[in-house]
Amino acid sequence: MPTGYGVQFERSNDSGTTYSKIAKLKSTELSATTRQALEIQATDLDVGDADYGYKTFEGGVLKDPGEITLTLIDDGDASHATLVADMDAAEAGYYRTVMPQLSKQYTFRGVVTEVSDPTTGEDEQVMFTVKIKRSGQVVESAA
Repeated sequence: MPTGYGVQFERSNDSGTTYSKIAKLKSTELSATTRQALEIQATDLDVGDADYGYKTFEGGVLKDPGEITLTLIDDGDASHATLVADMDAAEAGYYRTVMPQLSKQYTFRGVVTEVSDPTTGEDEQVMFTVKIKRSGQVVESAA
């Protein structure tokens, strides 16, 4: 069974050509990609027995790629400052999660939406979290 050991989070300074590792990653948490469910309005009373009394839906076109939350050990590493600076960027940045245990990587654009103040964890390490709202399609490829 694969473990999370070895997972890396990376950021690109050149529109996704090359990536640099963000140091001291403690954990990642991904929200699901979701899609709209559009309610179908009944225009007549002949809906059929199976759907009588129930709302009906169809899949919408727009998908929300969710967000990723990073927990990092705060030791003043320069790579952390780039994520903090991304909070002020107007355009979505280029990011990548590498999962060597699955031989996969996930590349996406995103907007930093939250940078927490440092906190102390159970193991007394100083940590902070960064939330990145993914923008557009997340591309899965071999690592």
